[in-house]
Amino acid sequence: MSEASFQRCLAVAWLPENDGQDFHVTPGDPGGATRYGVTFNTFKSWWLVHRKGTPTMDDFMDATLNDLADIVRAWTWQSIHGDALPVGLDLMMFEACFMSGPRAATMCLQNALGVIQDGIFGDQTLFAVHNKCQQTQGLLDLIYHFKDHYEEFLSDLHSAKLFIRGWDRRVDADVKLAESWVAAAAAAIT
Repeated sequence: MSEASFQRCLAVAWLPENDGQDFHVTPGDPGGATRYGVTFNTFKSWWLVHRKGTPTMDDFMDATLNDLADIVRAWTWQSIHGDALPVGLDLMMFEACFMSGPRAATMCLQNALGVIQDGIFGDQTLFAVHNKCQQTQGLLDLIYHFKDHYEEFLSDLHSAKLFIRGWDRRVDADVKLAESWVAAAAAAIT
């Protein structure tokens, strides 16, 4: 896995129908002001660590796509060990982390794996992933189980009544794309 894997997953997350919008505030969305899936609060945390002073909304609006990609890389990709995940599962985990945060995504994965659900993506979770995904069918089964647990998580959210149809559409599209990536990877090996 590589930077190319991150960029491929980021391109999906940044599709216009997903969260690839320059700026939006959706009524009822607890995330608030968002640019390309990065909330102002997440940007503020990143800014305080990497720059000096408290950012303004103008700083947020002036952030480049590279700045936002760096935030997404640190906040999502690295927190779920994206470089170490099998193709297809990398997309599913990235999208769940992008939409719901690393703890929720990791707990759904741990639930799908049948391991202790502590929300921490560490060596034990990664070992369980690789143990399950030794064969293509095991990888696909894990993707489907993950989808089920993630959709259950989403349906339990307070804001589900406003957003569940869009979330389900996005997760279903992710599964179809993940399946095609797994098939292409398997064909490349044979």
